[in-house]
Amino acid sequence: WTDGTVKAASGRLWPQTEYLKAALARLDRTGAAEDAVEARSAHTALLAFLEGVCPGAWHDRRLVDRSWAPGPSAASSGYPIVCALNELIRLHAGDEGGHNDRVR
Repeated sequence: WTDGTVKAASGRLWPQTEYLKAALARLDRTGAAEDAVEARSAHTALLAFLEGVCPGAWHDRRLVDRSWAPGPSAASSGYPIVCALNELIRLHAGDEGGHNDRVR
């Protein structure tokens, strides 16, 4: 909100995909070690939403207590997940088969 208050303290999946894409874009541009650390952190944040569910599914919302909100996940989240993972694969492939540790 404009007054700086938090509307909902839960975490959604979609912003994690944007976080990963932004971190990878910055790493691709700079190649800096601290940007590699940030990219790994963003990757880990996204992976949390993809673990512990049946293959092909994901958690949509993490609650303040770090549990997962019950209910179905939005099917529309599939596109941003694929886009973020595509950027990870693209950057990793640009490392000539993964010889550079930037994105691992």
